[in-house]
Amino acid sequence: MWTQPWGYREGFAIPLGLLLLGLMLHFTLGTLQPTEYGYPLNLLGGLLLLLLSVALGGLAQRSAVARFFCSHYAAVGGMAVWGVVMLVMGLTRQIAVEQVAAHGLTDWVHRLGLSHILSTRYFLLLYLYVLWTLGGVTVKGLLRALRGSVRVGRGVSPRRGFMRNVSFLLNHLGLYIALWAGLVGVPQIEKYQLQATVGADYPEWRVHKEGETTLQEMDFAVGLKQFTLEEYPPQAYGDRYGGASAPRRASVARECRGVAYRSPMGGMGDKGGRTPPL
Repeated sequence: MWTQPWGYREGFAIPLGLLLLGLMLHFTLGTLQPTEYGYPLNLLGGLLLLLLSVALGGLAQRSAVARFFCSHYAAVGGMAVWGVVMLVMGLTRQIAVEQVAAHGLTDWVHRLGLSHILSTRYFLLLYLYVLWTLGGVTVKGLLRALRGSVRVGRGVSPRRGFMRNVSFLLNHLGLYIALWAGLVGVPQIEKYQLQATVGADYPEWRVHKEGETTLQEMDFAVGLKQFTLEEYPPQAYGDRYGGASAPRRASVARECRGVAYRSPMGGMGDKGGRTPPL
């Protein structure tokens, strides 16, 4: 192990090491707070990662180590370890990291960060590793296509080589853009809550950020015209003894429907010109 050329053992050892390092940082430094990777740090970090990906792809033809990180060995190992973490996230209920401290949650699920994986340091390290190697593979494929490395007959056709690599480039480049944009854009997402009541005299234009109580005003108002809640009785029947069917307990299915409308703030006011109270 760790003798060139590297293979699957090194391809799995590196992301597993990053996972272990992330767990150590998670228990020593705690979870990531939104202010730690907000603007402008997220933009600067994204640009730095983009430059490192370009450098990795450019060095793939000269360095054996860079060539390994642009190979399927590193891709399979990184995606496998990261995929297991994503699978755990999909099977575990996720909550906001602020709620863990606010409610004093101390179970092992919360201590390991499994209830807020997107805010853990081991997830971020694996995410950066996968994104870095993916960027290197994309740049390497782009350079290979531009150099016309695909042979056609006895000669080399750069145009034909580029066209043969179009599907590869579009697939990897599209995935890289999606993951890179998610890394840079997620910290800027803000969620607000609005409370609207059916039959209210005025639409509602005040909202509060999720997890906070301070009200903020929007430049438009939203009113709720209709809200319907339908409940359906249980339909599950059966008798484990083979006798007559008997109704069994089942959860009640509910269907909610609402009709809302949007009104600009300039048009808010009744026929007498009065505006709704603050």
